[in-house]
Amino acid sequence: RRVRIRGFRVAPDGKTAILHLDTAVKLIDRFEVDPYRLVQVDLTSHEIVKDLMWPGVQPRASFSTRMLFSPDGAYLYYFDRDVLILETENFTEVDRWSLRQPVESGIGPIDFGFPSDLINDEPGFFTGLFTLHDSAQNRDLMGIVRIDLPNRDHEFYTLGPAQPIQFVLAPGRRKAYGLSSRIEGYEFWTFDLERRAVGFRRSVAGRSRMVLDVSTNGDVLYISSAGNTIDFYEANSFDYLHTLTLDGDMTSDLFILPPSR
Repeated sequence: RRVRIRGFRVAPDGKTAILHLDTAVKLIDRFEVDPYRLVQVDLTSHEIVKDLMWPGVQPRASFSTRMLFSPDGAYLYYFDRDVLILETENFTEVDRWSLRQPVESGIGPIDFGFPSDLINDEPGFFTGLFTLHDSAQNRDLMGIVRIDLPNRDHEFYTLGPAQPIQFVLAPGRRKAYGLSSRIEGYEFWTFDLERRAVGFRRSVAGRSRMVLDVSTNGDVLYISSAGNTIDFYEANSFDYLHTLTLDGDMTSDLFILPPSR
């Protein structure tokens, strides 16, 4: 029996965490895959405190980390078609916040992704890329949205035509970085969040299944994922620095932790 942690969120007090578990049993002729589990774990004893009902839709791997605690730990926000608001004693739904209404006539609702690493965002906030469809011009646009969960408010602005880009927020929240992976090639992007504009872009040599992360001081970008290497790039120039070779293939996301205080 092998159990994989597909995603997790640690409570603000650091005592418990919510884990998304994916379990499979290897038999002589097949694998038996158990249903996905959402569990609360005690971080001191490392024991499962309780199994949680999966909020909203049926569980699936892509929804593994689409959740965020409120700053005081009283609520867990789960991003489904709506933002589901759960109290954190029994994890039952107490309210929901819909983001599905059109922005205005002829322009569809915002559709945003949800990164696994929110270490650089302000507690209770989520900053990321979004797309929306402009029916009047028959085009898809992308931009940046900043969501204030406790106050159920958000602000956003568009940047131009939609493109498939990974997005990571840099320390200080004044800029962010992106990675475009297309058939035409691979490209680093800089997003100037103060000027609300796209900054420096540069083409780079790519590889399959690239995941972008930023260092805790914002000076270095990391490219990881499939394989046993992590590539280092200088954040301002996107110059290649060096490659760290690991003893085995990476089987999880890369988590960049801030230095201890």
